[in-house]
Amino acid sequence: MKNSELLKRILNKMPELSDSEHEVKEIDATPDIQLNKKLGIGLPKGKPGKMKVFTFMTKISLGDEENQKITRVTIDDQGSILKVTQSK
Repeated sequence: MKNSELLKRILNKMPELSDSEHEVKEIDATPDIQLNKKLGIGLPKGKPGKMKVFTFMTKISLGDEENQKITRVTIDDQGSILKVTQSK
């Protein structure tokens, strides 16, 4: 999926991020076969692919201080949101 389509999907679920600056990183999600053998675990199910991490930076004013809240959204290559993390 294109980044613009993924961004729309994120903003539909989290409209509070619409005014935030964002950046996108692509991560290779190919499993490490040697590591899996060493750990004694089987190969993961499903096909290997790419994941994208969208990082949103939102400025928050608390009285006379201005802080930055960071939200990271991890999405697989099918467009499913896998994980959302936020700073405090």
